[in-house]
Amino acid sequence: MIIRTSSASQNNRMPAILNTWFHFAPNNILITTNGKVQFLKDQLIKQNLSSLNNTLYHSDCIQSHTVSHLCCHSASEFLLYYQQEASFKWLCRFDDDQYVNVPLLIDYLKGFSYDLPYYIGKPSFNQPKVGHGRRFWFATYGGGVCFSQRLLSIIKEHVDTRERFIKGCIDTKYPDDTYIAYLLHAEYNINLTIAENFHHHIEKDLYVNLTSTIDQAITLGFKGSNVPRFSPIVNRDIFHMQTTHCLLYPNNLCMKYLRTYLNRLYEREESKTSTKIISSTINLKKKKAT
Repeated sequence: MIIRTSSASQNNRMPAILNTWFHFAPNNILITTNGKVQFLKDQLIKQNLSSLNNTLYHSDCIQSHTVSHLCCHSASEFLLYYQQEASFKWLCRFDDDQYVNVPLLIDYLKGFSYDLPYYIGKPSFNQPKVGHGRRFWFATYGGGVCFSQRLLSIIKEHVDTRERFIKGCIDTKYPDDTYIAYLLHAEYNINLTIAENFHHHIEKDLYVNLTSTIDQAITLGFKGSNVPRFSPIVNRDIFHMQTTHCLLYPNNLCMKYLRTYLNRLYEREESKTSTKIISSTINLKKKKAT
């Protein structure tokens, strides 16, 4: 797996990931950033994972949402995979505003052969993309995308240099997640396998509808107020990620967080009750005085 973070977001988002779902597969997750790698090294040390410094990679791609810059980041991810392709049967790439239920992802991928060309993810629209004389489905990177080892070997000639991949994006005027789908469809007749339990932040009312079945979600995407509808049990819980993780996989640390949270609630209610009693007493004295 590869997590893409950046100079603009890694300080706020990566600590939560490193403290939660990263622990499911620390030896099989690579992190790429155009920010300061030392910050991520320090975070790994805090998690007693200092031996994993070789999972961190610096990208010199510019941070913006232009086609060429987005595709520069994606091309870097493909290159990173090809440097270690013998070690991985799948490349699943995620952004730093996602929660990945890694055990569910592993079980899900067992249903597919990595020896066959699979492109797996979830569209952000309810109809295929139309352009350059073709109709094709593309998976938004905001929900996570997985490519099988066989597919990656087939498309290597198109994505094994940043320049070639970026040129393809610019020529089609497609950003990275759209261009890779177009390339697969146009050059290899490979279509998207839709993963219904991959979820992205573009889904309307996602967490209104998902609250009771969140344990079935393989990936979750967040943005702004579109976050799980649970009261955070820790302070500064970015995207409520730690709370979600604790509800899915409670452990001793989660129990500590929960006890602290429940104690805060209790103290808050006690304070409210005391305030009401004091207020009632004052009002009663005022009535007697009149």
